[in-house]
Amino acid sequence: MAADYPDKLIIEEVAQPDSAFGLYYLSPEDKRIMMNAMRQVSDTIMKRTHNMERFDPRDNEVMSLIDRQMRVNAEWRSALFSNIPKADFSGWKLHITYRGVTHQGQPFHALRWYFLDKEGRTVIKTIEQPLP
Repeated sequence: MAADYPDKLIIEEVAQPDSAFGLYYLSPEDKRIMMNAMRQVSDTIMKRTHNMERFDPRDNEVMSLIDRQMRVNAEWRSALFSNIPKADFSGWKLHITYRGVTHQGQPFHALRWYFLDKEGRTVIKTIEQPLP
């Protein structure tokens, strides 16, 4: 998403790499980070829509946030709410917090998770998590 306007991309934080034990195993700290971000996004949506009583599908900012939140929910639901067993060391994971602009010109804030191979050279999977 940030590649649409690379000159508008602002990197806020790059987390230290951490060991990964499968693509869907999340440590308790990872789960805390994700659940906190999801709660903040949901709170922002509810505030902007007055608890959905004044929902306006023409509000591009809210619709973009809802769309991005639903994508991450679908991707991570099983990892967040089930006990996926810890696998063998599979590589590294880290997350980067950034701001950018969508192809529609809508500003956004996100945290992107990266899962890398054991050598830390190849990105195997990425998932963007919206932030308010």
